[in-house]
Amino acid sequence: MENASLNTSVRKTVGRQNSVRRVSMADIGAIVGVSKVTVAKALHGTGGKNTGVSKLTAEKIRKVAKTLGYRPNLIARQFQGFKSNVLGVITIGTSAYVSRLILKLEAESNTRGYRVMVGQAHTGLEQMKEYAAEFADRGIDGAFCAAWDYIALQRSKYFRQVLSHMDKLVFLGRPQVPQDVNHYVGTDTGDGVKQLIHYLHGKGRKRIVMQTPPLQGFRGTLRHDAFLSEMETLGLSDGSQSVYTFHVDSMNLVTQDHIDRFIHEFLLPNRYDAVLAANDRLAMMIINRLRYFGLRVPEDIAVCGYDNVDLSDLYQPALTTVDHNSDEVAQKAVEMMIARVEGREFPQEQRHVLVKPRLIIRDSA
Repeated sequence: MENASLNTSVRKTVGRQNSVRRVSMADIGAIVGVSKVTVAKALHGTGGKNTGVSKLTAEKIRKVAKTLGYRPNLIARQFQGFKSNVLGVITIGTSAYVSRLILKLEAESNTRGYRVMVGQAHTGLEQMKEYAAEFADRGIDGAFCAAWDYIALQRSKYFRQVLSHMDKLVFLGRPQVPQDVNHYVGTDTGDGVKQLIHYLHGKGRKRIVMQTPPLQGFRGTLRHDAFLSEMETLGLSDGSQSVYTFHVDSMNLVTQDHIDRFIHEFLLPNRYDAVLAANDRLAMMIINRLRYFGLRVPEDIAVCGYDNVDLSDLYQPALTTVDHNSDEVAQKAVEMMIARVEGREFPQEQRHVLVKPRLIIRDSA
């Protein structure tokens, strides 16, 4: 009978609500038959030690709040010194990895009671500054920054001024100048390259070439250096040029003509038997052109990608590639952010985290 009466009260309240007025804690309290202070204690943990609420009453309050579509007034809560439970993400540029990582961050944050706002600064630093200022004005608890792959930005004092609006920042990716950043979580890019080389070497491949864009991004530089170092360690460097650079502003601008020149002017004349493509898209383009010219993959030439995009396992042959392990990056980044929001301190060595990527072995190598 009590539940039936409660449900009737909820239906009547819902019927009286219009689309403008926000459901209040007083509305919930009136239905359950408790004070607004008791509702606040059950939903937000406020009210101090002098306010008690039983488990059964708390369950009723939460059920009614959910049914009515109750949402806390974040602005009012912030005036009272409470968190907004909203996190921001600021990024410049897009990539398959960043897009996937943002989705993972959002999902991980949601499981911990936080929402995520994304600021995509398409036009550069000025727009980035606007997003940082807006996030601060909205009282978000902290922000992730995914723009440290841009060397020009990292060297800019203005870049730091742009982000000065944000008190609590966690950078996504290892920055070029680690000592300038207190907190970051990223993927160990160099380790992914090393895993690929070790795998190919174990398969008997001795003539390995890696493609890179112009070395403008820090992750590209890390891949380049890791490749040369590991090739030297395994005794695979014979003095020949084993890195091929596409002279384009973005890897998205690489065309079929670029790929054909790479194959006929570099890959075949130097008798390479394995290619580490800059990303999965380029790996697919290379395989397409190699097959067009009558070469077999992986029998004649093994081809590996990087990023493990959604289509990499559906393409034929399915791509051997490296997955950034964005699930773990997101988990550790959110854990670090919440620790900062809650004011918990941790040792310096735990503020710089690099996650090991995963080698995904498929048919192309």
